Amino acid sequence: TTGDTFFTPNFFEVEINGKRQSYRLSTEGSLNQTAKTYTVAHVWSGHTNYINIFKSTEAEWNAVHPQPAYVTLVSVTIDTGKFVAPSPLSERKIEFVGDSITAGFCNLCHHSPEDKDVNLESFYDSWASQICRKAAADCHAIAWSGYGVVRNYNPGTVMMPDVYKRTLLTVDGSPRSYSSWVPNAVVINLGTNDRVVCVN
Repeated sequence: TTGDTFFTPNFFEVEINGKRQSYRLSTEGSLNQTAKTYTVAHVWSGHTNYINIFKSTEAEWNAVHPQPAYVTLVSVTIDTGKFVAPSPLSERKIEFVGDSITAGFCNLCHHSPEDKDVNLESFYDSWASQICRKAAADCHAIAWSGYGVVRNYNPGTVMMPDVYKRTLLTVDGSPRSYSSWVPNAVVINLGTNDRVVCVN
């Protein structure tokens, strides 16, 4: 489900027992304020299976005026078997703060004129996510294409210091709790968009 009348479609990667699957889940074509059912996986019964759903797209690509746009996991059901406790989270915690370079925008592009669609972005394949997997760390990312510290690539006035304080990046007035998740390290890769002037 999404929060308002405009939203960028979201894509999700699926891992089963630590192995990335060849398909992605997409909210493309979904209506706002509605729930959609997805078949995530067909797995073998008789032993424990671990399924990870990974959001691979950013909040709202290069938004000049961010609109409330978010996805809510409503419920999870299984046909047979039972739920077990999830794997414990890693004690290593890394936070990443960045722009399109961190978000992985266009890292699936083939550099043709058509390569401007959000489905050619994969945070799962970004350098930040690869570091997380290599370090076996629990990671949190605040990465938004076009955003800067004091100036954005787009002419918008909402910048990274503003959204950093939010729980939902596109929703003003959703204050973040800094005590609920405390990183051991913070990696900041910003400044590229502060040096770019977007002429409209």
